[in-house]
Amino acid sequence: MKVLYLGHAGFRVTSQSGHSLVMDPWLSKGGAFLKSWFQFPENHFLTDLVSEMSPEKDILYISHHHRDHFDRQFLEKLDKRIPVIVPCFDRKHFIKELEGIGFLNIKQLNAGELFERHGFRARLFIDESYSNEDSGILIESDGVKFLNMNDCRAYDTLDIDEIQPIDLFTIQFSGASWFPCVYDHTPAERARLITKKNANKFINVRSLALKIKPKLYVPSAGPACFLDEGLQPFNFLTPPPFPDASQFLPFVREAGIPAEYIFPGDYILLSEGETPEVEPEGRFNSDLYNNKSSYVKEYASRFSGNAILPSAPADQFDRLLGELDKKLKALQKPLKSQHRICVTLRNRPERDDKSIVLDLFQRTLVEVSSPPAKAVYHFQIENQVMSEFLSSGSLWDEFMLSLRFKIHRNPDHFNTVVLDFMRLEAIDLHLYPRQKQKGRICVRRNAEVYGVDRYCPHQGGDLTNAVIVGDELICPRHGWRFDLQEDGMCVENNTSINAVRLGADEKNAE
Repeated sequence: MKVLYLGHAGFRVTSQSGHSLVMDPWLSKGGAFLKSWFQFPENHFLTDLVSEMSPEKDILYISHHHRDHFDRQFLEKLDKRIPVIVPCFDRKHFIKELEGIGFLNIKQLNAGELFERHGFRARLFIDESYSNEDSGILIESDGVKFLNMNDCRAYDTLDIDEIQPIDLFTIQFSGASWFPCVYDHTPAERARLITKKNANKFINVRSLALKIKPKLYVPSAGPACFLDEGLQPFNFLTPPPFPDASQFLPFVREAGIPAEYIFPGDYILLSEGETPEVEPEGRFNSDLYNNKSSYVKEYASRFSGNAILPSAPADQFDRLLGELDKKLKALQKPLKSQHRICVTLRNRPERDDKSIVLDLFQRTLVEVSSPPAKAVYHFQIENQVMSEFLSSGSLWDEFMLSLRFKIHRNPDHFNTVVLDFMRLEAIDLHLYPRQKQKGRICVRRNAEVYGVDRYCPHQGGDLTNAVIVGDELICPRHGWRFDLQEDGMCVENNTSINAVRLGADEKNAE
């Protein structure tokens, strides 16, 4: 098996028979998420090579709908007869858009369902908490296995014993979130939050890699870079909100995990019973990280036109009001929240800023000239950004990932309900919230046994595979930390896994 790295989360896997399976090719030059994310480093020189896919020899896999994986501009160029494998999600935005592009041979796979074609055996791992969708894929061919989890945090669904041995493993290590970048924290508080977020992510990924024991781990699925002038500072913050491979690989290697850098255009050779080999045939090497700042600035100067949003001469307030009203009316039941939502539209043409306040419990919406000061989750959005969002037909989830907004919250607590409301479409909110999974498990901290809720209150991560560090239980999906000594309360917000001390673990006590 020969694996070509396409950049970001993209790979082309070619078997000895000459057939290939292409995964998540993000190759177009237009950026993702309202022109905010761009590939790091550039990979556009591979576009023509991958565009030569044919329905007779090739298969396409798209993991989920995020635009750094589902590159519509590139996919529109492909032969629509190419077989496409995708996860079967409850929400249908993803599959409907693929069908709208014109693909004729789409196979939706459930978690664990086997797909076989052209000598490839593939099965998917699916992470679906309704407000979040993703998948990973295990590919087998020529006696070797490649586990590509890209952004998928379904760590808790992997049967490690069943899938081993793994020749090549990759998973996102950098994170892809608007937190804490868009929040109005002080620089010191922002640095503290970034440091903690990065540590949680690194620990979770390394812990998974230690369990899988691959012959080789390679970093992929991030980070992107930001070329718009207003977003460029996110590339250079210290500590970095989106760490790169040079910050993560030493952490992996310290644990004894075989790991190598890869860059767009590099190949990885996999042979049964052999150690994987990386062939650096691309345009970049690890020197890129020593000159990252100058590279990104030069990249931004060449792509400045691609990253700039068009002007918006028309006021978008009434359109924004209509969209929020539609979402609010979609709710079938009141939602308990310590915050109201306030959305302020700024820099309206020849008009003052104006705000909309939503109460999710009362299911009311009012226009105000000044935002409330307390019990509020306050989003500030530029008129120009809202114009691009509403004109592009993007999903609200894509808007959130654009980082083209600011947030102030009082009290300064994470609120799942507020963020789910903002990121979901009106049609999705008809079924929100979904019934939570229930169950209790026992976990061990040193010589003590605790009973806790099995599923994380954030997005349903199975805590059976959680890591315990000190007094804290860490969710394997997103790194949320719960203090076992404080009844299982989350250390960052008011959610809980309801921890109860059951007694001493006599076996461990000995």
